[in-house]
Amino acid sequence: MTHAMTPNQPSNKMVSAFIERQVNRTSQNLKRAKNLVTVYQQPRRVSQDRDFVYQTDLLRAAVVFTHASLEDFIRSVRRAFLPWANEDALEAVPLAGTDGRAEKFSLGKLAKHRDKTVQQLLDESVEQHLEQSTYNNPNEIVGVLKAIGIDVRGEDTMLRELGAMIKRRHAIVHRADSLEIKGKQTLQATSLEPETVLKWIQATSMFVLFVFGRLPVTRYRRTGSKPPNAPDPN
Repeated sequence: MTHAMTPNQPSNKMVSAFIERQVNRTSQNLKRAKNLVTVYQQPRRVSQDRDFVYQTDLLRAAVVFTHASLEDFIRSVRRAFLPWANEDALEAVPLAGTDGRAEKFSLGKLAKHRDKTVQQLLDESVEQHLEQSTYNNPNEIVGVLKAIGIDVRGEDTMLRELGAMIKRRHAIVHRADSLEIKGKQTLQATSLEPETVLKWIQATSMFVLFVFGRLPVTRYRRTGSKPPNAPDPN
């Protein structure tokens, strides 16, 4: 596979340190989502026909946590590897300290950065660019990862599950996961099953492991072993 990285790739030590740190971070984030499902599954009071909405809100919160974990992971991967990417991949990144638009800038814009190395300036620019980044569909995820040499195309089942999770998260945070019922004044919350949420958490965990296995020049790729404390997909 051809990577979109420059010859000045991050060292194996840097990549390994990133994996060690990110495995623990993502594992903890996904554990929080899974714990919400566990709380939901504990014995509880139910109505005659369906769970109270406030109970299934635990599952909705778990979906939001799962999506946040996915975004945090993608953002972290890009933060670590985008500064080392080639010119094409960096075209969309504005210069640090500018107004947020990636465009040509005058030499004067570099004056306040005169004491930094080029790599330090790239790191800072990428950091600022990613602060507000979001990832709202599988195609976008595929594109931003491909730009840094990580190809996740072809994993259709996993990406389809992530797409379903992202779509549901959108409904939760933008429409309170509610449906308008024709002929009724009140809204009705859309049903959600714990098995569905657990499936999305598992897909996210598998995606994380999949990406780890495709990071450039890692000791894990050379030895064929998995990162320690890898996120539990179950």
